[in-house]
Amino acid sequence: MTSLLADRLRRDGRSLVTVVSWAREWLDGQWELTWQQQLPHLRQLWTQIGEPAYGTYNRELFRPVQKMLRQEGFTCDPRLPGSLALSEERWGPQDHRERRMWTLLLDDGTELGALVTRFFHDHTELRLPEPPTMAGLPETDHDAIRSIVTQAPERWSRRT
Repeated sequence: MTSLLADRLRRDGRSLVTVVSWAREWLDGQWELTWQQQLPHLRQLWTQIGEPAYGTYNRELFRPVQKMLRQEGFTCDPRLPGSLALSEERWGPQDHRERRMWTLLLDDGTELGALVTRFFHDHTELRLPEPPTMAGLPETDHDAIRSIVTQAPERWSRRT
């Protein structure tokens, strides 16, 4: 997959749009496989600590993405998919909640924008009601990003 990212960057340029497009495809192909591979461990965590088990899943899901981006000279601040401090969770019933997290994408120290992950999860049982998605925003100010991601996703999720 790394070569696919390198090829995409050479063909389409080192931009937020290119990275988001590649990351969306990667997530589409990996989210469920990662979930199934991690499920025994996640079930154990769920019984011990509850909802933080989803954080373990997210770290495992995004670890290869983070590594591939780093190999191509990009950094994410904070690491993908973001931190609780840089997130909002306000949407959906308890069995279909949505958390929006973001991280800044940097290319050789230059901020290109924000990678925003929409993560859907269940608070009543260990379950993902729908796959995670990613969007890109050209903004790099955390307050501006927070203001945007709290709006309806139709207004911002396809800006890249």
